[in-house]
Amino acid sequence: MSQLYSSSPGIQHTHGGRAELFIRLAIGTMFALAVWTVDWVAIRGVPFPDLQNYIMNFDNGAYYVSADAASVVEWYAQEYLWRKSIYALKESFELRSIFSALALVALLIFSTYVAVKASAPAYLLLLVHPQLVDLAFSQVRSATAMAAMYLALLLPWRLLKYGFVAVATFIHSAVLVFVGAFAVGQLITRFNVARRHHILISAGYIGAVVVAATLLKSYLLGSIGDRRATIEVNTSGFLLTIMVTAYAVPFIFFNQMFSRKFAAFIGLLASSLCFAMYLYNQNGIRFVALSLPALAVAISGIPDVQWRRLTLTAAVASQVIFFGYWAKGIFR
Repeated sequence: MSQLYSSSPGIQHTHGGRAELFIRLAIGTMFALAVWTVDWVAIRGVPFPDLQNYIMNFDNGAYYVSADAASVVEWYAQEYLWRKSIYALKESFELRSIFSALALVALLIFSTYVAVKASAPAYLLLLVHPQLVDLAFSQVRSATAMAAMYLALLLPWRLLKYGFVAVATFIHSAVLVFVGAFAVGQLITRFNVARRHHILISAGYIGAVVVAATLLKSYLLGSIGDRRATIEVNTSGFLLTIMVTAYAVPFIFFNQMFSRKFAAFIGLLASSLCFAMYLYNQNGIRFVALSLPALAVAISGIPDVQWRRLTLTAAVASQVIFFGYWAKGIFR
């Protein structure tokens, strides 16, 4: 039986029985609520820029969607599902409240995924990371889309699973790379692909995505009218890039975990994208942020104790270093 997708078969597959499942769900919920109640703006020292832009642009009608925008390509490229949903909610709620609620929902799903799938709930602490905080509270659209993906990985019901994957795609087009990974995992599992082919298929998909996101990015985005084809984004620094891409190293060299465990596959995919995009003067840090819950689960699943401790130590060290640069409200 194929093992690539075995790490995310459904919420009922945990490391213990039903009682432990409820305990893990409770821990995940309390953790998410605790993170949500922290005044991260005070710790960060400055407001979240993407959140400010969202509020301003939705207030100004910049994200208005015309009624005749009907093609599937338009809905994907322009992320109309996100725009229409926010405008619909805006009729009854304030924008700041909407985005705060979405941040909480995303945190609840991220935390539940780690609490249920990791070998121990303690790995939730890896989510207290500046990248994930920025994702949940500032890059709300990305967080909402990826939360739908993680929810799909948790749910055991196939129809709902595929439904949330589709929703994620139309909320944020960048999530398509993870949707593709999901499809690869599903196909390998369904057709019971021999293990010796896992590495080729997994590595081949990662390679194809890297090429598409670097060499072919402008062409592909331009061909579907995606506005980001003409947007220049500053690249991340070299040390920052190396630090976040190093997360995936154990999943390559330790028994090819990326070809057997879906969480490790996601982690390697995100880190590979981040590093390749840096080489092409693009910013791929957000992909690593999107994969942090999967990385926490993957680290917890490293079977060799020494490798796991080493990887966990490196992850925590980078987390602390990140906070040193990020928490300007404290370390001024």
